[in-house]
Amino acid sequence: MRRFFSTRGNATVFSRSAEKSVIYEAITKDISCVAIQVTWVQQPSKDSFRLLTFGRIPYSVDQRISLNFRYPSNWRLQIQYATPRDSGLYKCQVATHPPLVKTINVVVTAPELTITDDSGRVVSKERHLKAGSALKLRCEARDVIESLKESVIWTRGDETLTEDVSENRTTEILAGKEVLVIVSTLIVERASPRHAGNYSCVVPGKAKTTVAVHVLNDYADSLESIERDQMNFLKL
Repeated sequence: MRRFFSTRGNATVFSRSAEKSVIYEAITKDISCVAIQVTWVQQPSKDSFRLLTFGRIPYSVDQRISLNFRYPSNWRLQIQYATPRDSGLYKCQVATHPPLVKTINVVVTAPELTITDDSGRVVSKERHLKAGSALKLRCEARDVIESLKESVIWTRGDETLTEDVSENRTTEILAGKEVLVIVSTLIVERASPRHAGNYSCVVPGKAKTTVAVHVLNDYADSLESIERDQMNFLKL
């Protein structure tokens, strides 16, 4: 008896990493009682394959990947908390002779975040400043989807910051398309040691970048902190 795939799955799939999970369906139909074996594989490159599921058994060490089977014949590959690294070719194969195969090109996109200081320099991991000076962090979020009501927030540790934050929205051309750019600026006029911590610019559920802010009381503290950071770097 002929088995076939649903037309869902024979296409390029675009997904935001914000989605809790990305699901790809392969529906087989058979009015006989013959068992159908379905296999999902990922093709990272032209000559390599990675087995994800075989029948109902998961083979991937990635705990985000699972098979969400829907009776009677819907074999759904599910990837929780998808990221751009999950982009690529996925193949669903039905154990017939010859095998039936469907290929899906998955593109997972996410906003691009950059934190700069008051001089416009990119802050990669840490920022040192003296107590009493101004702390200014500027986050640029590119390729944000306004229709999904995506926004940018600042956090310090587990605390969401709402004061001392301003936002500006504009558009620019990125890779030949017009994208939304959100610029969120955090300013603390007179920083003190209590303002130290891990500051994160976040597009909730989709992208996050963090910088460690050190607020130092005096020059001796500055030297001690820098030496400690250098020692930690050498241990890596």
